[in-house]
Amino acid sequence: LMYLISGLGVTLGYHRLFTHCSFETSRPMHALLGVMAGTAAEGPLLWWVATHRKHHQHSDCEEDPHSPHAALPTNASWLDRARCFVHAHVGWLLADHGVDVPRYAPELAANPLHRRLSALFPLWVMLGLAAPAALGWLVDGPRGAMLGLLRGGLPRIALLRHVPGGVNSVCHVWGGKP
Repeated sequence: LMYLISGLGVTLGYHRLFTHCSFETSRPMHALLGVMAGTAAEGPLLWWVATHRKHHQHSDCEEDPHSPHAALPTNASWLDRARCFVHAHVGWLLADHGVDVPRYAPELAANPLHRRLSALFPLWVMLGLAAPAALGWLVDGPRGAMLGLLRGGLPRIALLRHVPGGVNSVCHVWGGKP
């Protein structure tokens, strides 16, 4: 259930609604999708959107925050290629890319709700870990809480991280631009 909630939050919220403005919805739905996406632990709303928009503007070029090709010379060794693959898969989440939020997401940065959702990102991550633990506690006490955390919390975040990571690494390494 938490995988579905987090995954839909990232896909519908961070990606389709906030990054690409693919649809319009109510203010409460903006808040709900922002919180749902935050439980995936992929980064604060403003940072995620600005990073993704920067990626689209500079796909597979030096300025692309999560391209496996960005700093890869044509005569790169196997080890260099593996390092870039890992960066594209998950390393970019841990690196500072100097993403300019006012440049890439000015309308979100100007919105008080979106700024608040982004600022409260650590709370959404904790909620994403606490909710399955609390449900487990209700069902089976302390043992259930631990199982909820270990099944619906940490592994869910790791598994959810590998889906877009696969797009960034696998598809960009073996894919091509038309």
